[in-house]
Amino acid sequence: MRIPNNDLATQGHTAAYAREARADPEQSALEAQVDACVHQADEDAEPPIGDDYIFRDQSSGVQLDRRELDQLRRAVQAGEVSVVYVYSPDRLSRSLEHLVLLRAEFASAGVEIRFVEGSFDTNFHDRQSG
Repeated sequence: MRIPNNDLATQGHTAAYAREARADPEQSALEAQVDACVHQADEDAEPPIGDDYIFRDQSSGVQLDRRELDQLRRAVQAGEVSVVYVYSPDRLSRSLEHLVLLRAEFASAGVEIRFVEGSFDTNFHDRQSG
């Protein structure tokens, strides 16, 4: 379980979630996704994303049960997080049903999901690379 800093415990943290299916660390895009999320949070004037609130998974986006996503969901439910940055909707999930579920779950906790590229309202499988 991630422990929030005491000085920030009363406000929600800014978090980032990155995922890729590839398990080859030499070709990993996880850090590029994280960097894009950190940059976007800075552009949006959100509090900096602390290391304890960066969640990285190397697993299929078809499955909802992922170690780091589960930790993020627990942090959201615990009120530790106020906004989550994800590079694109397909990094959060490859399943439209899971995207709907996660969006509703996070929204019920008062947490906004922001995508660096694309949006939930577009066809995330066919979005153009930017």
